[in-house]
Amino acid sequence: MKKRVGEIEEFAFGYLTISSSESDGTVLTSPNKHAVTAQQLHITIAISGWLSDESEDNFTKPWKSLYSSREQYYLRYESVYLLELGKAMETILSFAVTMAAQEALKYTILSGIISAIAWPSSLITLASVIDNPWGVCCRRSAEVGKQLAEVLLSREQGQRPVTLIGFSLGARVIYYCLRVSRLSSTAGRE
Repeated sequence: MKKRVGEIEEFAFGYLTISSSESDGTVLTSPNKHAVTAQQLHITIAISGWLSDESEDNFTKPWKSLYSSREQYYLRYESVYLLELGKAMETILSFAVTMAAQEALKYTILSGIISAIAWPSSLITLASVIDNPWGVCCRRSAEVGKQLAEVLLSREQGQRPVTLIGFSLGARVIYYCLRVSRLSSTAGRE
């Protein structure tokens, strides 16, 4: 229960661009070695969805082609739960392969035995694997979106425009961020 309704455990911004060896520090380079000016008018924040492994670049890997002339950041949030969801997705994929193999076996001599155990085990596996990690990540991504809205509304990035880019649960983070931002802006007008 604490997983589903607990406080946000991880919320941090990281640079998608890496400082170059320039002495004045005004030039950044992407991992693709493209020069990028350090302070841009426009900011981009990239938000990833579920994670597939525990590597350190999980939050930056999907955005390798995003490097351009903008000042770019990624949002690192709730990596433990996103990794748990990624492992659940892998389990479901392997489960689908197993089910395909069981379907193939139904047309052999073992069909009676396979059909007797296939349904109960598959229902138990699917129910426990996907519900908990997905529900936890959906709830936490909504909370992270609200936190991101608070950060953006406090103008810690200055008066600069911000572009939010995300996929999967990252898109859900953006949805809740925009929703809270809109509600705050309409409440301010009244």
